[in-house]
Amino acid sequence: MNPDEQILAGYRGWLRKMAAAMTTPNLTEDLAQEGWIAMWRALRGYDSARGALPAWLTYKARARMLDCITDLAWLGRPRRHLG
Repeated sequence: MNPDEQILAGYRGWLRKMAAAMTTPNLTEDLAQEGWIAMWRALRGYDSARGALPAWLTYKARARMLDCITDLAWLGRPRRHLG
């Protein structure tokens, strides 16, 4: 396991709990995976001047999961084309 994976491994439980609280059981794992990817990307671009690492990672994961939920609200509805 590389160092990034070791850091992120401690967040698996948190990601699943957060995803379960945000969506239905059939989408929990997918939402947790989106959070994991967001954390991985955030870790790669982390700058200590932005704050503590745990706060940065959880902020990025939560924001991505909320974006996914917002996108899910559009399922089954036609989207208007802008422009």
